[in-house]
Amino acid sequence: MALKCETNAVEIETEILAHADSEDALSQHGSISADFEHGQWFLTCITCGGQWSVNDAVSIKGDEGFAFEEVSRGDGFCDEQ
Repeated sequence: MALKCETNAVEIETEILAHADSEDALSQHGSISADFEHGQWFLTCITCGGQWSVNDAVSIKGDEGFAFEEVSRGDGFCDEQ
């Protein structure tokens, strides 16, 4: 069975964006887009250009979700807001 982060489907994109909206680390960023490239999902802040890879994750409680690993910091514009 493929990981969610490796599945190119509109439903998965919707889940990823909803999870990203609830992440404190991403809350300072403006508009976030999700893109499926090279067999996995990535998030990009349209405002500053920061980028994160998306990984499947399971909480201690057993809840399934996603984790985001920073790939590129962007131009820092969102940090100044």
